[in-house]
Amino acid sequence: MIFDLPPPKESGGQGLCVTESMRLLEAVSSSSPWLGEHLAAVNTYGLSAVERCGSPAQKEKYLPR
Repeated sequence: MIFDLPPPKESGGQGLCVTESMRLLEAVSSSSPWLGEHLAAVNTYGLSAVERCGSPAQKEKYLPR
């Protein structure tokens, strides 16, 4: 979400552009800063790394359905 593009539809993502993702993260963060930070970290350091560098088996296991 923050440093990388959100997961594409092919990987089970919503296919949001960066601006839409930021607006969604802003809305979540305004009511729960901790949750907004957690979601940003999970996507940035977790899912985007698997999306870019993971093997097909890892993508199947860890990316959203």
